Amino acid sequence: MDREFIAERQRGLQTYLDSITQHPLISTSLVVKKFLDPNNYSANYAEIALQQVSMFFRSDPKWEVLEPLRDMGWRIRKKYFLIKNKEQSKERFLLSWVDLGPDKFLSDKDLQSALKLLTNLSTPYLCPLVFSSTSESSALLIRPFSEKGSLRDQICKVKPRESHLKKYCNPKKSQGLELEQIKLYGRQLLEGLKLLHDGGLFFGHLHASNVIVDDDVCRLVDVENGILGVPSFLRPAFTQLRKINTTESIDVFCFGHLLYEMTYGRPPDSVPVNLFPSVPHSGVVSVLQSILSTEACKSGMPTVAALIQTPLFSDVHLKHSEKLQIKVRWGGGGGSEGFSASVRETVRSDWFFFSSRFPAD
Repeated sequence: MDREFIAERQRGLQTYLDSITQHPLISTSLVVKKFLDPNNYSANYAEIALQQVSMFFRSDPKWEVLEPLRDMGWRIRKKYFLIKNKEQSKERFLLSWVDLGPDKFLSDKDLQSALKLLTNLSTPYLCPLVFSSTSESSALLIRPFSEKGSLRDQICKVKPRESHLKKYCNPKKSQGLELEQIKLYGRQLLEGLKLLHDGGLFFGHLHASNVIVDDDVCRLVDVENGILGVPSFLRPAFTQLRKINTTESIDVFCFGHLLYEMTYGRPPDSVPVNLFPSVPHSGVVSVLQSILSTEACKSGMPTVAALIQTPLFSDVHLKHSEKLQIKVRWGGGGGSEGFSASVRETVRSDWFFFSSRFPAD
């Protein structure tokens, strides 16, 4: 109980906690949050999710749970289940239950309309929603299950169904992609972002775990996250940068973060990035510098259209070369398919307002 020894121990414990909370994956884990803030993290979200999912299956008996996918994602208030349609026994689907986040700003009616819009989308670069349903506090979503996992699973060379922390906290075999893959995947991701932006929508949640690769085609997953009000994984990074002040600039910043991971096999330790390790393709580094360097973060992000025109991506041949678009009727039609222009502007402006002010969870 020597006073100096206790003070030294306190300093050591503080250093330990600081290092844990600075690690983006560990700091978001439920174990850490429960230890540091037990009052706000006492709810059993796995049990809540199970209750909600059980109620859904009673009302729609064609679906059957195959297994819960425990700790598959980083979000505390989001749980996953592998399910099947009894009428299509071979195909597997991913059911996700998520608590509505602090950034939710749409009314319940508009939220249902927005999700129905996303459920009806059919484009090559967006992973479709098969089913969506919302309650006062949560949403339930069904989409096809990818046996190969996400782009991050491919980079880290891990099995999709393992625990999120086990897969990504300290991967032993991760490595960057080949140049042709970087060019192809990067261009497809930019095309997916452009589709959303041209349709008046936004993403804000682009990272390697929200991309699946199917037959060499990248598809964006969890496009509905922003509408559901859940915070972005990279929000602690981009809210520190004053020049990131539009939803498009957020998506471009996230794209740069992902491009770095595709190149080097791991995400950057921090942003801005001023030292880019040598790689055999200088064109990648120039694009990374235009997004992640100190100068870029001070002067502002390039547009998605400008990135598509860079030498790295402009000559990429796409399978889906026809002009793609999201056909959205912004009001005038009424019913659940109508989605008014005022709601569209609320989606974009209010989401940015909230996402700049609330901490990630």
